[in-house]
Amino acid sequence: MATLEQLQEEFAALKTRFEAQVQENADLRSRIPDQSDQSVTPTPNVVQPIYVTSTMRLETFKGATSDGKGPDVLEWVGDVRSQLTSRRMKGEQAVAFIVEHTGGKARQEIKGRGKLQDPEEVLRIQLKVFGDNQSLSQLLQRFYTYRQADDEDLIGCSLKLLGLSNRICPLDAAFKASKDKTLKARFADAVRDEALQRELRRLNVESPGLTFFELRDRVVDWVGPSGVKGHRDGRKQATVQEARGGDSSDGEVLRLLKQHEVEMKEQQTKLDHLMASLSKKEKTGNSAPRKQRQPLLCYICRSPDHLRAKCPFLPMIESGPAGEGQNASKPQSN
Repeated sequence: MATLEQLQEEFAALKTRFEAQVQENADLRSRIPDQSDQSVTPTPNVVQPIYVTSTMRLETFKGATSDGKGPDVLEWVGDVRSQLTSRRMKGEQAVAFIVEHTGGKARQEIKGRGKLQDPEEVLRIQLKVFGDNQSLSQLLQRFYTYRQADDEDLIGCSLKLLGLSNRICPLDAAFKASKDKTLKARFADAVRDEALQRELRRLNVESPGLTFFELRDRVVDWVGPSGVKGHRDGRKQATVQEARGGDSSDGEVLRLLKQHEVEMKEQQTKLDHLMASLSKKEKTGNSAPRKQRQPLLCYICRSPDHLRAKCPFLPMIESGPAGEGQNASKPQSN
């Protein structure tokens, strides 16, 4: 058991240690500069600048004009929707913005319908009155029957299909769900060059993950942005470009296409030989002689030279004791 002297010694050691710690803390505080006498200047409230994205200038739509000038109604409606989204306008504020950028017949059409509060309704009115007003069936027919024109390049062809599809999507939900896949298939069918048609169909099968624009851009990288513009047969143009030392990518595409054609012809030849050999085997397997068909015999006299109606024994049988029409007896055949 600890004695009183030991406890006093421990207490004195703890006290000495505590005083040393207090002195050390005081030394540390003395090293820190005193800021109590310094004047603190309050920072002024700085107004943070607000950055607003620059928007393109929206033209005034005046409806159908006699000189054909002014924006197209489809492009104008698309620009208006983009402006409303970027400016976050809704309701009456959006309607006022639309009216502000209309004039002439287009503004009269809006004003004449009274107070409108839905901006989409205003835009639908402009599309209905000043657009081509085609139904869904007419748009689908134009989309699925469209072909690349003789003076149209690949980019123009793709954008034409894209524009038609954008007009169909709001009217047909099923078409909108498969828009990209349908566009790729139609682009492969709409191009004028047959070699490009085969190559696009092959890409659609081998690389189904490509988007419509990725597919279009890959073809443009092969044959150039103008594609086969101005020529009915794209292969003739590629041959001329290759002979004149044009872009090497065109010659590479032509070489690949020719290689595919040769491979397809070889496969077709092999299939023809295989079908011929199979037909020969079928003929040899079924070459056993069939049983010869027995000739028709007369029912009365069993002669192969005539039938019952012309049998010389028919009058004798009909006039026999059995009565008319009754065959009492028949000659036995040997």
